[in-house]
Amino acid sequence: MKRSDRVLLAVGCLICLGVVTAGFVDFGAASSSPAPGAGTAEVSVDSVPADEVTLTRGMFGSGTYHFEAPPAYVTPERVDGNPVVKFALDVPALGHADSTVYELHGRDGERLALSFSDGELSPKRITEDEYDATLSIWLQEDGGRFTTLYQQQITVEVRR
Repeated sequence: MKRSDRVLLAVGCLICLGVVTAGFVDFGAASSSPAPGAGTAEVSVDSVPADEVTLTRGMFGSGTYHFEAPPAYVTPERVDGNPVVKFALDVPALGHADSTVYELHGRDGERLALSFSDGELSPKRITEDEYDATLSIWLQEDGGRFTTLYQQQITVEVRR
C-alpha cells in the first residue's frame, strides 16, 4: 500500500469516527428551568417608589435623559415552574414604554429588587417639566395570563 493510500485511509477512518461520535453528542442547549411564564406563584409587593421616579439628564455632557428611581421590591412565594414578574413604566406623552422581566424559577422567598432598563431619551423629546405616567407590576403565569399586582398613575419630574 502506498503512502498516499494510507493517508487517505487514515483520513477516511477519522471522518467516520467523527461522524459516529458526533451522533451521540447532543449539541442543543439543555435547560433545567421551565419556559418563562409557565408556572404559578404568589407574589407580594413590598414597596414601590411611585413618588420618586424622575427623568434625569445624563452627566458628563451626554445630554440624554434616563429614568431613575429606587428599586421596587417584591417577594415570590410558592413558586411552581417559572412564572415571571414584569415591572413597567408607560409615559404616553413621550411614546415611551419601559418594561423589565424577572423570572421566578428558583427564587421562592427571595426578595427581588425591580428596576428600569438603561434606556435613554433624546433631549429634543423632553419639552415639559413633568409627565404623567403609569407604573405597574404584573405577574405572568400559566397560559400567558397577566395578573396586576400593582398599578398607579404617577407624575415623573424632569431633572435638567
